[in-house]
Amino acid sequence: MKQALRHASTKILVATMILTAIIASAGHAGAVAPPPQVLGWGFAHPAGIATTGSHTWVTNEDGNSVVELDTATGALVQTLSDSSYGFSVPEAITSDSAHVWVANNYGNSITEIDAATASPIRVISGSIYNMSHPNSIVSDGSHVWVASYGSITEIDAATGSFTKSIADQSYGFPSQQSLTFDGTHIWAGNSKSDSLLEIDPTTGNVLTTVPGSTHGFSAVSAITSDSTHLLVLDSNLNAVAELDASTGTLIRTISGSSYGFSSPGAISSDGSHIWVANARNHSVSEIDATTGAAVRIITGAPYPLSTPVAILSDGAHVWVANQTSSSVTEIDAATGVPLQLISGSSYGIKMPYATAVDAKHAWVTNGNNTITEIDTATGSLVSVHSAASYGMILPTAITSDGVHVWVVDYVSRNVAEIDATTSLLTRSIHVKSGLLDFARAITSDGHHVWVASPSKLVEISAKSGAVLTVINSKSFGPGSITSLASSGTHIWLTLTSSNALVELNSSNGALVHKFAAHRFGINNPTALAVSGSSAWITNSNNTISEINTATGSSGVFSGPGYGFDEPSAIATAGTHVWVTNFLGNSVTELNQDGSFDQILSGNNLGLAGPACASVVAGEIWITNQGGSVTEIPAT
Repeated sequence: MKQALRHASTKILVATMILTAIIASAGHAGAVAPPPQVLGWGFAHPAGIATTGSHTWVTNEDGNSVVELDTATGALVQTLSDSSYGFSVPEAITSDSAHVWVANNYGNSITEIDAATASPIRVISGSIYNMSHPNSIVSDGSHVWVASYGSITEIDAATGSFTKSIADQSYGFPSQQSLTFDGTHIWAGNSKSDSLLEIDPTTGNVLTTVPGSTHGFSAVSAITSDSTHLLVLDSNLNAVAELDASTGTLIRTISGSSYGFSSPGAISSDGSHIWVANARNHSVSEIDATTGAAVRIITGAPYPLSTPVAILSDGAHVWVANQTSSSVTEIDAATGVPLQLISGSSYGIKMPYATAVDAKHAWVTNGNNTITEIDTATGSLVSVHSAASYGMILPTAITSDGVHVWVVDYVSRNVAEIDATTSLLTRSIHVKSGLLDFARAITSDGHHVWVASPSKLVEISAKSGAVLTVINSKSFGPGSITSLASSGTHIWLTLTSSNALVELNSSNGALVHKFAAHRFGINNPTALAVSGSSAWITNSNNTISEINTATGSSGVFSGPGYGFDEPSAIATAGTHVWVTNFLGNSVTELNQDGSFDQILSGNNLGLAGPACASVVAGEIWITNQGGSVTEIPAT
């Protein structure tokens, strides 16, 4: 499904760095498109870190992607998100220098990547592997070991074939385990039985069970090794148990207030120092590996640590994945000095909810109570506006009529009218309780603003700000309102349960027509776009419904050729329709007759959980859950 971009330039907007590449034209022989711009890294709930020496790799649970960084500089190399990688909530990650191995927690699979080219080699899955929500992974070079719910699976690293599964009930494997390789043996931490298993990597046999009760730990949160020592992190005791890797005997227990442990969840050692990530107090503890003495506690504003959940040291750098801020902090391993924060924070895009685009600006509502404003001509950031500056708490749905930007607040039910030129609040319209609880959609025809909650549709005068009409969704049939669109003279909405498209007169809210599911293939509709006499609807069963509202004729488009994979948004303009595929990290482009045109995907587009789409002035703007906006020419 991966195809080259065949049109003009593409921009992926998040932060401050530019990566250029030439994309061969798929539509015109011999033509070369201008290079795309990749600004930022697209982190989305980072969960794991691995290194292959010159490159560092970070998994993103929410973005279904892996970010590759230059270890020396922290510069973005690329974001791997193409569907060929098979990422499905990628969590744990490891490397054997030649390959990168990623455990997909929801996909019950392992993705093998060529470390030199970043190309996918294979996606390993199937019942024979006995993988259920894999959450830890390690490689000894010859074999890959995967910890899952109730088992540990051994895989041949050369072929990807199944070797062995350790699932004896006597081990009592829990849902969460941890693995490490000390150069000779595999060690598995069992948080349920508070023990360690020593495994022979050649035979796959369990050699020894080390009980925590006599070895300084009560619960295994994470384990690592520096070849001679085994380090067991215990979040219950806020301690690190150091064991001799060759004998399994306890050397010492590292604990006490001087270490600053607070719900420690990740640990790494470079031989000289031990590094512990503390999720609760947003800090990193540095320990002398020789003496076990506390060196320093790294925390505070210069480091911007935010719920650190993964940590890795290569001796020169320490890399920390911050889950709350979707960022990575780089620290100098010798001095403990922060080197840089790698994130998309300059654009402020975080857990984006909706996008609106007018002739000059693109607007994104974010889950961190902000609104990002971007110049559509240059792709540069205009401002990150606080919700409070617009009288809002949690802005969600947003639309623009070219003169004003309208935003509805999920919590306060306020509707903000913003001047599209000055970005200043014109007025705040409060809708009383019970009318717009949990508002999820908004549209404007220039004269009226229509706002939908799951159970209500509210019409507001764009001139006076007065509430004109309140319509209960039950008057159209059972189900909740899921999407809303305007075609100027008419308002359109979709309903769950009824699986219907409803057409209303925009001047008075009167029902014009209801298009029912049994004729039009509507199935739990998620998004809606209207252009001319055609209404396009994305459905939860990976289909697209098209309805000619003038004639009542319709079509339903589906099948593997379209590449639909949890379609989340739809936009239309001119002769084409674009559908974002949230799980597929791709965009399907259709012709207006519903025929397939192309699938836009690939790492150069930076698509990571594409969730919203808008088209204006020949450009399609796509907001990604990975914390970025992708701009693609729509011509």
